[in-house]
Amino acid sequence: MDAELIPQFSNFDDGTVKVVEILYNENDRGLTFNELGWFLQRRLKKDGAHKKYGENHAKLANLLGFVKINNSRPRNVFLSAVGKELHLARNEQKKLIIKNQLLNMALIKDILSNYNDVFDLSLYLKQTLSTKTAVRRMPNIKKLIRILAIDYKVPIFNDIYNAM
Repeated sequence: MDAELIPQFSNFDDGTVKVVEILYNENDRGLTFNELGWFLQRRLKKDGAHKKYGENHAKLANLLGFVKINNSRPRNVFLSAVGKELHLARNEQKKLIIKNQLLNMALIKDILSNYNDVFDLSLYLKQTLSTKTAVRRMPNIKKLIRILAIDYKVPIFNDIYNAM
C-alpha cells in the first residue's frame, strides 16, 4: 500500500460533499489547496493552515474519485464526473454514491484483502507509514471503517470495526 493512498483528514463531510459543493459553486474553476481550505474553514487562519486543510480534504475527495488534482504549481482541484454526479444527486443517492466510492478506495480494498481473525490496523498501517504517521492517520481509517460498518451497514466492516 502506498502512503499517498492512506488519507489524513479532519472532517469526512468536508472531504466529500463540501469539497464537491464548493467546487461546483465556484464554477469548477480549479481552486488551489489554499483557496479550498479557506472556503472549507471560513475563518481567519494563516495561509499555511488553510493550505494544509484544503490539501488534506482535496486528497480525500481525490481518493474517493470526486475530484482531480492537477500537477501545476500551485496545484488545482477540479470536479470529476463522479463529483458532478454527487453534486446533482439527492440525499439518498448521495449516500449510495459515497458508499460505492468508499468501497472502491484502494485502501479499503487492501484492508479487505488482508483482513483475518488477527488483523491489527495499527500493524497494517505501520507496514507503510512511520509509527508517528500511522498513529496520526489511524483515527481517519477507523472513521472510514465506522462509516461503512454503522452508517452503510456493510457486514464485513462490522467485524473489522468490532475488532478494532
